[in-house]
Amino acid sequence: RVVPVFVAPAARLWSRLPRIAGLVVLAAAALVVYGHQISDIRVAEKEYHRRLPGFVLDLAPQLKRLAGDDPDVFVMARKPHLAHYAGLEYMQYPHDLGGPDAFIGFAVEHDVRFIVYSEIERAHYPGSLFLAELERYAGVEQVYEDAMAVVYELGRGLTVDEAAVNTFTANLEHRLAVALERGDVELTFQLCVLISEASVRDGDWQTAATYLERAIAGMPRGASLEARKALANVKINLAQSYLKLMRHAEGVSLLEPVMSGIAALLPPDRQATAHACLARHQEHLGRLDLARRHLGLARDLYIAAGDMGHADDMRRHLETLR
Repeated sequence: RVVPVFVAPAARLWSRLPRIAGLVVLAAAALVVYGHQISDIRVAEKEYHRRLPGFVLDLAPQLKRLAGDDPDVFVMARKPHLAHYAGLEYMQYPHDLGGPDAFIGFAVEHDVRFIVYSEIERAHYPGSLFLAELERYAGVEQVYEDAMAVVYELGRGLTVDEAAVNTFTANLEHRLAVALERGDVELTFQLCVLISEASVRDGDWQTAATYLERAIAGMPRGASLEARKALANVKINLAQSYLKLMRHAEGVSLLEPVMSGIAALLPPDRQATAHACLARHQEHLGRLDLARRHLGLARDLYIAAGDMGHADDMRRHLETLR
């Protein structure tokens, strides 16, 4: 970008000045260009060093300690650095993680003892929330944690079928059965929502939707203000689950009648989420005018909530629909 600025002046000087003077001018121009390049290189190198996984050097001794005297232990991570520095065997994350049962099953089948979830995996798999909570599954224990990484250990003799059991969700389902037997409506609602949230973290949107539907169906009419707020939030969550499941007509039917109630009960950021979700449903149904209207409302509400990141997302989405 800098070179063209100097070309024309240098040419004029070349024709007017002695040859040596022209060479001096060109040398000065070259120095400016190289100066800019050196500056860019320094910035790039600084960013490169900032992103180096330096935590590996601190974590490797901890992992070696956990492995004891067995050098044949397999460590599963996305990159081999940690296993190398710990002097252990390396197993790469599967190409397709799938759900938590498939992921842990892969580890069991390949005799993995330790699974590492660090900032490397967190950045590469942002949608796989279950990686941060593998201890919820049978036979998986969190044995180390610091600010940069978590290490899970798989129990010896663990089978694929055993690893597929989410003990956290199983406990919630047991508590739900007890609440239903006792006729505890409020606790039933809360447990259905918690099971739904756990299912979302596992990427199981169908189960999440089923439990949210149960929560809504079990909520009695004429509930307290706080209960109505909770119900409004649950309906937004259910509409988002329908979006993932491509059940767009149901999403519109669920949200449209309650948008005024959402506006009265919930803060601007949640109202914005509802409008954004409804816009996506309408867009998929080919109702672009309605989609644009709700995207505009979502953008304004995000701005009111001070969430400029989501507001910009809405603006960019609006531009794609014009």
